[in-house]
Amino acid sequence: MVQSLYSQERSETFIVRNFEDHVQVLAPKKMYDEQSVIIENRTLEKLIGRLSTPDDKHIEFVAIKPKKSKSLKLPGKGHKNLIFVPLSPAFQSVELKVGMESYEIPAKR
Repeated sequence: MVQSLYSQERSETFIVRNFEDHVQVLAPKKMYDEQSVIIENRTLEKLIGRLSTPDDKHIEFVAIKPKKSKSLKLPGKGHKNLIFVPLSPAFQSVELKVGMESYEIPAKR
């Protein structure tokens, strides 16, 4: 008898992995009182980006060297939806969705 096992990559924090041609996001199942976001730069150039709310309320700017990462602690539980906007190199905005399994922007190629 053959059994298939499906595993889903999960995290208790948001992990945003920036590649040359896409962004991969690991999301927590729920929002915690003290939520954090880890932004990884897996490109060969410096990544500059902004973390904000959907109504464009600024939370944090980041500058991350190539092949490095940065961890951000979010203030309070009030942030249900977050958006990461890569400014340089420019890329489309990435919505950080609680409860989603691993997803990519643009969708898997």
